[in-house]
Amino acid sequence: MSCKSKASKGLRKYWRKFCNKKWVFATKDKTFRLLEHQEFAGSSNNYVKVKGDKSPYDGDLVYWSTRMGRHPEMPQRKAFLLKQQKGSCSWCNLKFREEDILEIDHIQAISLGGKDEWQNLQLLHGHCHDRKTAYDSTKLRELKSTQYWEKLAQELLKLNYLWIDDIPVIIES
Repeated sequence: MSCKSKASKGLRKYWRKFCNKKWVFATKDKTFRLLEHQEFAGSSNNYVKVKGDKSPYDGDLVYWSTRMGRHPEMPQRKAFLLKQQKGSCSWCNLKFREEDILEIDHIQAISLGGKDEWQNLQLLHGHCHDRKTAYDSTKLRELKSTQYWEKLAQELLKLNYLWIDDIPVIIES
């Protein structure tokens, strides 16, 4: 027996060919193997460098809530939404700043059939929230108007009437 075969005996015992790769540390039946460094979950987005002179104690609630998803001085819902939206307003797509008024809004208004769930919440600037509320109110008026005319049309179909000089005249039955 040569020195070369003795040296490679240990290699063959623990190191295997696995998925077109040579020298993978694995069990004999290849059910378990040692993961390589690049196979671990995680990306460079998970580890974002803290900006230059930032500190959790400097009072920048927007920055730290966006970064961490929580801050002791920020309500939990707002901090969570800030992180989820990556610090941007859903309506105008501008970044939130420290002096901005942040308001929570329902993506689909509850009055228009939306639900009060996390998936239906968004964080908006105060003025963007005003514009979205005006838009939702317009949609609600359109919906109610449509429902009113549909109901009126159904009621008219139940009646016996004749058109006389562009005026519907009800005929008693």
